Amino acid sequence: MKRLEKLYAGDYLRDKYDITIQKAVVEDHRPKHFHDFIEIAYIASGSGSHTVNDQEFRIAKGDLFILGKNTVHEFQADRETELLVYNCIFQPDFIEGSLGRDDEFVQLIYRYLIQSAGNFDSRNGYLKLTGTPSQEIEQIFEEMFEEYEKREIGYIHLIRSDLVKLMIRVFRQQGKLSPDSQGPSALNRLMVQNTIEYMEEHYAGEIQVGDLASKYYLSPSYFSRIFKDVTGTTLVAMLQSIRIQKACELLKSTSRSVTEIAYDVGYQDMKYFYGLFRKQKGTSPKQYKKTHMTITENEEDQKVQDTPIK
Repeated sequence: MKRLEKLYAGDYLRDKYDITIQKAVVEDHRPKHFHDFIEIAYIASGSGSHTVNDQEFRIAKGDLFILGKNTVHEFQADRETELLVYNCIFQPDFIEGSLGRDDEFVQLIYRYLIQSAGNFDSRNGYLKLTGTPSQEIEQIFEEMFEEYEKREIGYIHLIRSDLVKLMIRVFRQQGKLSPDSQGPSALNRLMVQNTIEYMEEHYAGEIQVGDLASKYYLSPSYFSRIFKDVTGTTLVAMLQSIRIQKACELLKSTSRSVTEIAYDVGYQDMKYFYGLFRKQKGTSPKQYKKTHMTITENEEDQKVQDTPIK
């Protein structure tokens, strides 16, 4: 049995912030192999087959594959033809290391596509493009290849910019070609997950729906609808739940007053805080603190009682 070939990033990339753009010709057969980097392959011409993790695809101009680490694949050109394949090879840090904290929309799409690559299937790792979309994608690959070949000053930055453009184009096409597939809903789940994490970190400050929505270039109403579809609750209710839970933790673990804790979790209106707390916990903050302080004291007494005398 022929040994499966493994390709290493070190043979193609100088470091984790580098990228390689190839224009490869497959005249007959490219044997099965896998690699420790991410590869985006685009078929520019020819016809044949591409087998990915034992799933065979008939391929022709306009087909695009997102292949993650350790994905086994092979190309086979049809008789009397050859495949022209653009390969974009990089590590996650090539994109992640260049994105600022404000680039959340790009980060989200990037995370989604890379997750797709890591769990390849025909719904999210493969696109069959025709017409204008195919032309647009091919033009991006041509620009990246030209920049890579010339290697003029700033070429890496231009290629990175083109790669971001490519990811956005691919994501758009996935939504158009498979509107009911897991693609958009997977992205929505990631978007909501990021939002909840943000609220858990910044719950004490003022959080506006408009600010959260603008991170993903969505209107507040549409963003709110997505959030509720994914979580079953509203943004406001989620933030209130996070704040009250944080208040409970502080009531149980600190000697701070109820007023101080209300301020700590983002509430200056004590009447509103008391009402919200009672609605969620069925008791007042003071009674909650008193009850849990008593429980804590009893637990400590039990520990002392059970400690052997030495």
